[in-house]
Amino acid sequence: MRRDIILKVGTSIKEGYIREWVARLIRRLDLVAESSKEAARYLTIIPYLEIPVELRDVVESLSKLAAEGMDLVLDGLEALIEGDEERAAAHASRVEEIEERADDALVNGRRLLIKYGERMRNAALIVLIRDFIESIEKITDYAEDAADYIRTLALRLAA
Repeated sequence: MRRDIILKVGTSIKEGYIREWVARLIRRLDLVAESSKEAARYLTIIPYLEIPVELRDVVESLSKLAAEGMDLVLDGLEALIEGDEERAAAHASRVEEIEERADDALVNGRRLLIKYGERMRNAALIVLIRDFIESIEKITDYAEDAADYIRTLALRLAA
């Protein structure tokens, strides 16, 4: 699907630099989808109720931040399509703030893994939880990348 969209964008947008930025934006959105699928896969193998409550709170916080970040990316795209470059750039800036909060939540999650690591009997579970929270945080990283492309497009289109 991504290739089809890039092909359509490539043939319908005449300005080369805009076409390239749109293609990069689409690639970042594809990475968001891949990271979301990866995080969902962890839910099928991790015995979630065996995770300490504090770590589950980190998972919940990261999940909310990822959803909020992607909502803002979509709002930014909508604003860009409507020709409201200022609003698109504002949404992009808010995504960056969310990504920073997600980074903090990830660091907290890693601290909690150290705190609870000795109490967890299955070492593989510790590794899976670490990978799980990192995969959720990656969603916010890729959302921020997408927001950067939205901001760049907004600035170029406004010029």
